[in-house]
Formats: sequence, structure tokens, C-alpha cells
Amino acid sequence: MSAKIIRRRPKYRLKSEIKYAEGGRNSFLVEFRGKRRQPWIGQFESDGQYGLYKVLTYGHEPFGVVIAGGKGYLVNIEKREILRITGDEKRILSAIRTSDRKYCIAGTKDTIFVIDKEGNVKEIFPDFKVEGFYFDENKGDTVSGLLESDINQFEREIPFRFDPEKLSLQVDY
Repeated sequence: MSAKIIRRRPKYRLKSEIKYAEGGRNSFLVEFRGKRRQPWIGQFESDGQYGLYKVLTYGHEPFGVVIAGGKGYLVNIEKREILRITGDEKRILSAIRTSDRKYCIAGTKDTIFVIDKEGNVKEIFPDFKVEGFYFDENKGDTVSGLLESDINQFEREIPFRFDPEKLSLQVDY
């Protein structure tokens, strides 16, 4: 399974089938190819140029994650289905895939979304106030990054590690 961001809207008529996540004047286009190799285009609503734009896949698994302007979508590439992960009030600030390609992890202002290769989505709520999860590194089956929180009066960003298998968050402050 593969996914490729289409940077410019083609000037010619697309021969591929187009599936719409949401309407909108501004759109983010992604070309998907499943096992049948027949490409199709996913069109995702975007708020212009602001926010995170990213596509993550699981290798040979049928699912992918698309982030368009901070809005998260789970895509079943084989069935050509698009499902919304986050509501309008939650914007994804960062996203990363584990090295073993089992999980895609997305950080919002105050929660973590874990999307496994079977398409299951879990939302993790920390037991303290967070103002942003920013993932930047993956090591094996864990991911790490920096977060902003009032637990240190916002003096500096706080390093953290997250294990999606155990759903455990370890903060180094």
C-alpha cells in the first residue's frame, strides 16, 4: 500500500476515482495505491496553508493516516474509505510512525492518538495539563518528543517518551 501527496492540482482531467473526506475550497490531495494497483485520489479539507500536512502508512497493511491542516483521517486504502479521527476542536500538532510500523502516533494540544495497523484508534488523556505534544523521534517500539505544560510553569519544553504497546507516558521533568 502506498500514499503520495499531490503537491499541485493537475491541470488535466484525473482518470483516478476521487473520494471526498469533506468539502471545501482549499483541499489537500493524496494519491493512494492498494494491492490492486488501481490508484485513487483522496481529497481532504484544508484550512489553507496553516497546520500540519502529513501522510503515514503501515507498509503492506491496508490503512493509512492523513493529516490535513491538523485534521486527522484514517484511510482504508483497499476499501477506499475515509474516516475522521479528530473533531473540529482537536488539531494534530505532530505525528510519527513507530520504527516497526505497527503504530502511528499523533499529538494534539492535550491528548495523544494511537492508531494501530488494524485501524483501531485510541485517545490517551494524561493526568496533568498539557499545552502540546510534539513528537520528533522513534526508537523501536517507542516514540519521544517534547511537550509544553504548566507543571514547570512553561519554563522550557519537557522531554517525554511514549510506549504505544503499553499506552504509557514517561515524562522527564
